[in-house]
Amino acid sequence: MPKQRIGWLLGFLGIAGASLTLPLTQIGINHFDPFVLSFGRVIIAGLLALSVVLFLCMKKSKKAIVPAVKQLKSLGIVAFFLVLAFPLFVAWGMMYIPSSHGAIEFALMPIATTVYALVRTGERPALRFWIGSLIACLAVLFFTLSQGIQQLQITDLILFGAIITSAVGYVEGAKMTNVLGGSWEVITWALIIILPIVILLIIPFLDRSILVVPLSGWLSLLGLGIISQYLAMLMWYAAMHIVNIAKISQIQYFQPFFTIFFAYIFLNEEVGLFTIMTALIVVVAVAYGKNASIYRIKKTREQSRVYQK
Repeated sequence: MPKQRIGWLLGFLGIAGASLTLPLTQIGINHFDPFVLSFGRVIIAGLLALSVVLFLCMKKSKKAIVPAVKQLKSLGIVAFFLVLAFPLFVAWGMMYIPSSHGAIEFALMPIATTVYALVRTGERPALRFWIGSLIACLAVLFFTLSQGIQQLQITDLILFGAIITSAVGYVEGAKMTNVLGGSWEVITWALIIILPIVILLIIPFLDRSILVVPLSGWLSLLGLGIISQYLAMLMWYAAMHIVNIAKISQIQYFQPFFTIFFAYIFLNEEVGLFTIMTALIVVVAVAYGKNASIYRIKKTREQSRVYQK
């Protein structure tokens, strides 16, 4: 299978895994404190990441790449925005709105990711990309406004915070994949770096209420830690490393469909026609902008084309 096709497949699987975030958080927030749920998922993923590194260190055939001191700053940014801040914003948001509502707003992630990539990596999508993104953005904004002004001012701003933090974490992590020599190292070391801090942060929020959490609550926490926080991130970083940040970020527009589907399966959420139509408009928009050319601005300020499909 061609490398580019593998990259798109990994991106698709990564977004499918990430789409479990909102429904699983919706389940977990009914049983855990938001801080316990957010920090707990990071601890689970961090312990898994630490196990991976220890396993590779014990194998003589493959040695885990230990980041240099100068790389800790960038890994710290990924850890703060994507590992620490993002789960908190999601947990707070899911306390007040259904997963299907949040799914539509999360369709803005590709735009946020591309804009931040424009600043940090010099990528410049062609006009066709921006037209498709604008249509998708307007559809999401109209959907959000239709849910009520009060929600837009409070709850939706919380989710917008999650979108911004994820965009920063995605792009900074994608840049680090070239430095560390692969995609799995970024999220793995970001989790390991933040793990001791999160363990200390969760202690004040632990009480006896966790002793009566039902199985569904614990399963949601495990799913968030293993799938959403680690495995999905591994595949997503690999996709950004193989394909291109701006191009692969367009797959995120399919996330509403996955999230709405999982919300229906796990939460029995009623999905209205308006929600489905909004998601369809968003996906049609991404289909239009997906094949836009991507340019990279060199340090000499000369513009060169990276590739065109």
